[in-house]
Amino acid sequence: MKTVKKILKIPANEIVESMNIDINSKRIKFIDHVYYLIYSALHGSDLTDTSIDNGISRSWLSKLNKNRTYIPFIQLFYKLLEPYIKAHDYRVYSRYMRVLAIDSTFIKTLMKGSGSYKGISDGIGYG
Repeated sequence: MKTVKKILKIPANEIVESMNIDINSKRIKFIDHVYYLIYSALHGSDLTDTSIDNGISRSWLSKLNKNRTYIPFIQLFYKLLEPYIKAHDYRVYSRYMRVLAIDSTFIKTLMKGSGSYKGISDGIGYG
């Protein structure tokens, strides 16, 4: 996971500097927030548990998720994809490029009520 933080460092810092998003952050900086999200996703663990294991309370995580806009996360996603988008030879990187877009609307996590939409608990519409 140290590699993940290393990959995130430069693009995350560029976003933080351009948007000043960490000015009022007392405990969780943007890069740490992203890291916890990625760590939880890769390990199939609950974001709340990951945060608590790192000294972040549920109320603080809830406040952070409520107050931090989604825009820097989108910018980070595209900053990470930028080298692949600008590559001249698609054949070179195509086997490593599996994610072209993410829609988190139906991503089911271990958090209560996640991945549900209009009563569909698994995010898949039937009928």
